[in-house]
Amino acid sequence: MKLPSLPKLRLGEWIVAAGTLFICAFAALVGTLIYLKPPPTQYAYAHSLAAQQGEAIYRRESCRDCHQIFGNGSTSGPPLDGEGVRRSPGWLHAYLVNPLQAAGDKRYRVRMPSYGSLNVADRDALVAYLLALNGPDVWAPLAQHRKPGDASPVTRQSSTQ
Repeated sequence: MKLPSLPKLRLGEWIVAAGTLFICAFAALVGTLIYLKPPPTQYAYAHSLAAQQGEAIYRRESCRDCHQIFGNGSTSGPPLDGEGVRRSPGWLHAYLVNPLQAAGDKRYRVRMPSYGSLNVADRDALVAYLLALNGPDVWAPLAQHRKPGDASPVTRQSSTQ
């Protein structure tokens, strides 16, 4: 029994096949390199129930339409990575009620709205979420003294631009 012969490929088809193989090989190489040496973690996230509730409020109030966290969101306002290190809870509460112009180093086109209309529990949860966005060095000493049941930090990657 004779097997049917495969049709001959034209030059354009060979180019497409070679390009596909090249892209697949390059993707496998990059994936392997990232797996072997992941990019450095720039910020850490301290998971807790209050922070989880605050994240839900962050999403509900569409804060990501102006702010970025871990590289996700808009750039109309300042990124919120590391806010837990830069700001105190009292400052964050006051800022949510009465946002200052140019609180950061850069001026933005969009003025932040006041969240004084949020009830206190929602503002507390939102502040807990912002405080949970810490730098990685904050958790290093705590990891040695953590007890079972404590909220453990979960690290996420931040995109570099």
